[in-house]
Amino acid sequence: MQLWFTWRGCYDDVPGLYAMLQKLGTEFPWIWSRKVHYTLPDGTIQEDVRRGFWVHVDGALGASYAPFVEMAYNLGIIDKHLPIFDFRNECVMSVCTSFHKWLGSPWPGGIYMTRTDYQLLPPETVGYIGSADTTLGGSRSAFTPLLFWAYLSKTGYKYNIKKSLDTLFYADYLYDSLAKLQVELKEKYPDEDNDIWLSRSYLSLAIRFRMPCQDLIWAYTVDTERLTTPLNENEQQDRTFAHIYTMWSLTPQLVDEFVSKLRFIAINEGFHAAFPDKDEAGNPNPGPVVPIKPQQDVKPEHFRKLQYVPITGRGFGFNYKTIHNKNQLKSKKDKDEE
Repeated sequence: MQLWFTWRGCYDDVPGLYAMLQKLGTEFPWIWSRKVHYTLPDGTIQEDVRRGFWVHVDGALGASYAPFVEMAYNLGIIDKHLPIFDFRNECVMSVCTSFHKWLGSPWPGGIYMTRTDYQLLPPETVGYIGSADTTLGGSRSAFTPLLFWAYLSKTGYKYNIKKSLDTLFYADYLYDSLAKLQVELKEKYPDEDNDIWLSRSYLSLAIRFRMPCQDLIWAYTVDTERLTTPLNENEQQDRTFAHIYTMWSLTPQLVDEFVSKLRFIAINEGFHAAFPDKDEAGNPNPGPVVPIKPQQDVKPEHFRKLQYVPITGRGFGFNYKTIHNKNQLKSKKDKDEE
């Protein structure tokens, strides 16, 4: 589950998933608790109780921002907050967030938390580094946790609540400024393709809009992405969007400067001078309208294991070199079939 997909700033309905799993659990109790038998390296057959699902919340940016928004809500400062995504939700089994995104670490760092009863062995090969990860600190710097501790100990809740509200204000301000520009352009160019595709998820800091001209992209380091956008239940269209994340380094003055330049180009040089009809790769923007293809079922032979559940110790209390051997993780049934 996503708590702020980094580019779009959207999130999944984690409470809704919990409600669905609760409902399914009344008909299929094994979803929440089932007995699993496995064989130890010495041939002993053991029994364990596990769930039939794993809900992981990828909170790369949002999980370090949402808690302070919730604190502001609980203090009565604002009247809205994001859904509960952490371990207060019974179905959530693990959560991660990045230290180098909203919190602002000078180099990459990540935090991963899981319920003690469901700790996992790490995968043999980590996709994003292309090799085995055999260090206690993982692929990230071991110095980063010290920076994280220093940041939280020096700032505290009050500072980060204010920081979250500041970035939320900047997002509101940028969205409103672009919405005013949208109204102006529709009046200026009533017979043209004049939609800047302005969009924003609830309480998100990511403001998405139509890709602007290259001069503004380079001047303000605006990121762009080609996204497939549903138009209705049956049709979709490829569009190249830009997005701006309103982090704590942004200011209203910078927003005014950017929108003013965008407005000047659009009004004086034409709509497509400000919002080109082709992106930097030469793709038409927008692309042609095409039918939405029905989803295809994934075949069982395409499934693969990503993690191995520890069979003893539930954490660091196991012999890593012994248990990490895939052959010794096979069940008695698998060995008999071989």
